[in-house]
Amino acid sequence: MPDSELQPVADQDFISNAIIYQPKQVTQVGQAQALGSEAVAGGAFENARTPLAATFTSTKGGGKHGAAPTTVVVNHFKSKGSAPRTGPNRDSGDGQGAWNAARVAQASAVVDWIPELTKAAGSEDVAVLGDFNSYAQEDPMQEFYGAGYTQATEDDYTYVFGGQVGSLDHLLVSPSLKKRMTGADAGTSTPASPRCCSTASTAPPRSTITWRTRSLPPITTRTSRVSGRAKSSLHSTADDAAAALLASVAAALLNVGGPVR
Repeated sequence: MPDSELQPVADQDFISNAIIYQPKQVTQVGQAQALGSEAVAGGAFENARTPLAATFTSTKGGGKHGAAPTTVVVNHFKSKGSAPRTGPNRDSGDGQGAWNAARVAQASAVVDWIPELTKAAGSEDVAVLGDFNSYAQEDPMQEFYGAGYTQATEDDYTYVFGGQVGSLDHLLVSPSLKKRMTGADAGTSTPASPRCCSTASTAPPRSTITWRTRSLPPITTRTSRVSGRAKSSLHSTADDAAAALLASVAAALLNVGGPVR
């Protein structure tokens, strides 16, 4: 991607987003993009990871939708920890944790950025995914719902910790991409153990979201935390444009040293 879209390395977060894909399955259209303009001082992402986006078509082509471009937007919003004592980002006690105002601003910035991406791609098919550090009904996610994006899977959890369940990692799809879905499932490889017996503290949670499109194989997003570091990937096998992308593009939250924030 153009260096001009990313802030200097010294100003970047210890954790970075990345998009890893299989060239045999998909072909990148144009350059990857970064919302670097919001990652500077005073920007929505000055305290979080810079969002990345890239557009792909199926390398093999074919399928009902041919080689229609599909854009994937990868995110990692500000965490709920390290609460300030005052100001809009303090923990207000409403259950959404600290930095909720920051996460709302980050969601709004991504929503505002997407039209620029879809115009360049010539397609409204968009998947927005990553670690939003927000549960499904919290304020940041409402920004996406208000813009027409929906969860690939509803009323499911992908996160088990301390005997409690929820979803901080999400896969959202645009209305045009939603029309191509036939179903979705979510699960976690971490058992829903009682609080007294939870293994989550020593065996961090891993989660999956599987969704299906018409006449296409299942597509799975997978999220895990390893040694306190977070990463997620999106992959499976399909030969139509959107499915090939969501089958083979891995959206990774890559730790490059330092603490997770």
